[in-house]
Amino acid sequence: MIARMSSKVWTLGKWRKLVLHWIYRFGRPGALQDVGPVGPLACCVTSNVKEEFMSDLKNAPTDASKEQSVTLNMIQIKDIMLQEGGKPILERMMRLRRLDVFPGGVVPVHSHENRPAILFVLHGSMTIHSNKDDKPLVINQGESVTEFNDIRHYAKNNSDSDFLQILTFDLFDDGK
Repeated sequence: MIARMSSKVWTLGKWRKLVLHWIYRFGRPGALQDVGPVGPLACCVTSNVKEEFMSDLKNAPTDASKEQSVTLNMIQIKDIMLQEGGKPILERMMRLRRLDVFPGGVVPVHSHENRPAILFVLHGSMTIHSNKDDKPLVINQGESVTEFNDIRHYAKNNSDSDFLQILTFDLFDDGK
C-alpha cells in the first residue's frame, strides 16, 4: 500500500459538538428543525443541546483581536470547467480529507477535471509532476496548491524516512 486515508470514528460527543456548531452557524435555536435532522444527527438534536448552546453563547468571547485569518489559496468558481456529465457545483459535496503517503511513496497519476481541489501539506515535502508545468513543482510543509480543470499529475513523497501528510479539500462528485 502506497497511501492510506484517515478514517475517524465519530463518537456521540463529537456529533454533539458538530450539532452545536451547526446551531451556531444557523444563528438561532430551532434552525436545524427547518431542515430536519438526518442520519446520526437525528439522535442528537434535542432542546437540551440547543439550550446548552444558547447558554454558552451568552458567555462566549466576542473580541477577535487575538485571531488571525490568512487565506492560503483559492479557486474562482467561474474558472472551474466541469467535465461533461458531471454534477453541477451546487449538487456536489464539500469533502475534507487527510492523505498519508508512506516514505518514498507516491500519489498515483490522476486528473482533476471533475474534482476541483485545494491541497495543503501538513507534514513533509512532495514533488508534483504535472501536464501543466515544464518542471516538477516542490510543495513543502505549510504550502498549498490548487488542482482543477484539465490538470493530470502525480506526486512523490520527497522523504525516504517520514510520512507525507496532505490535507485536501475538494468539491466531490459521488456519481450518484
